[in-house]
This record gives sequence, structure tokens and C-alpha cells, in this order.
Amino acid sequence: MLLFLQLYLAHLVADFLLQPDWVSRRKTEIRPLAAHAAIHLVCAAAAVNVGLDRRVAGAIVSIALIHTLLDYAKARLSGDGWIAFTADQAAHVLVVALASIWLTHSWPGTIDVIRSIVTRPLVYLYACAYVAVVFGGDTWSRRSRNPFSPRRRAVWLS
Repeated sequence: MLLFLQLYLAHLVADFLLQPDWVSRRKTEIRPLAAHAAIHLVCAAAAVNVGLDRRVAGAIVSIALIHTLLDYAKARLSGDGWIAFTADQAAHVLVVALASIWLTHSWPGTIDVIRSIVTRPLVYLYACAYVAVVFGGDTWSRRSRNPFSPRRRAVWLS
């Protein structure tokens, strides 16, 4: 589980905190994709740090390459809607999870881990908070800003 969390944290940091705008807009070109893969490699190596050996390094390189191919495919085939984004992120999590399971040799214990996760109320609390803040907050933010748009402000002031 620790390795999965380390690799997933690296993914989140590389995808959302350290991805430059010029990379996110040009994922059908080699240089931006290579830069994005390099950011993922560095983040994963930094996150795993102590447990980094030849096998883990190979897995990190594989994850970065698969990540890059998934991003390229998304950019070429589907566009940038929320369904494509969700499917893309789910695929990234699946790749990280499979690599973590492979590296830790925990195939038999994986079912037990999944069972323990889906039966914990705290997981659902976090999921509810995430959906409420990200999606509900976004909706609230867009709707609350609309009255202050220039056209609506004129209506309010008249």
C-alpha cells in the first residue's frame, strides 16, 4: 500500500502541480510529452526514494511511458471533456495500482486490501467531501459569479 501511495502521490504532483500549461496544451507533440514523462520520472523517484532499486526504477520508467501513451491517445482521440479526463485519470490509477501490486507481490492480498478499503466509512466520507468540494464547489462558484458578470450587473443596477 505504501508503494501505491508513493507512486500515486508522484502522479498527482506531476499531473496537477508541476505540469506546465505549454505541456497540457500540446500533448500530441514529442517535446511536451517527453517533458511530461520526465516530470513523472523525477516525481516518482523522489516519492519512492528509499525503496528505489533496479526493479522499482524499471517500473517507474514503465509507468511514465504508459502515462505518456495514455495522454497522447486521449489528446488525439477524445478531446478534453470531463468524461475523457475521468477515464484518463482512472487508467492512470489502474496502471499505478497494477505496478504497485506487481512490485510488492501482493496479488493474493489485493482482494483483502480492496475489501478493507470499500468497507471503511472514512473512505466514503473522503469521497463525499471530494465530490462535494470539487464538483459542488465548482458549480456553486460558477453560479455565484454569474450575477457579477458585466451584462447581469447592468440588470441588477437598473
